Amino acid sequence: MKHIVLFKFDQKIDNVVVGKLFEDTYNNLKNTHKVINDYSFKFNCLDNENNMDLILFVSIENHQGLGAYLMHEDHQDLLKKVKNLGLIDKSVIDIDNR
Repeated sequence: MKHIVLFKFDQKIDNVVVGKLFEDTYNNLKNTHKVINDYSFKFNCLDNENNMDLILFVSIENHQGLGAYLMHEDHQDLLKKVKNLGLIDKSVIDIDNR
């Protein structure tokens, strides 16, 4: 399944800092903990107040894997860090690959 998250921050974020945070976390979730199959993320390239700032795509084996991912301490830690960066909104969609 695909877990897709859009993030909106209260001010311009440093793409290098945020990118490293996401890469470190998701490489660990993928390679060390084997909680996810794959991931990618992209930053919005237009400075428009109505746009979201970041999109994250996470590939997970199934619904049980989604629960393990969401509750994993590395994911929970990332959420705290992202909130501290000024997260003001997020939207999530989960798509079953069936």
